[in-house]
Amino acid sequence: PMLLLFVFFLVLIAGTTSQRRRTGSSDFPMWTLMASISTLLITLPLTLTAGIIQIEVLVVVVIVTLMSGLWFFMSKGRGEF
Repeated sequence: PMLLLFVFFLVLIAGTTSQRRRTGSSDFPMWTLMASISTLLITLPLTLTAGIIQIEVLVVVVIVTLMSGLWFFMSKGRGEF
């Protein structure tokens, strides 16, 4: 679980600071979604190997990914994608 938290916050912090440096502002809901998707993509193969990631951790990662996706789509106006 600590590896997954590290990946999540690494993508989140690196993405928001890089976008803020380039454009002057950062899209926090988008980077939260990107961080949660990347964490999910790391979690899924690790659940196949017995004992590395428990099913409870997978459920938490999936819920965080769904909630960040909902936050992303609710934060955008019509035609803003």
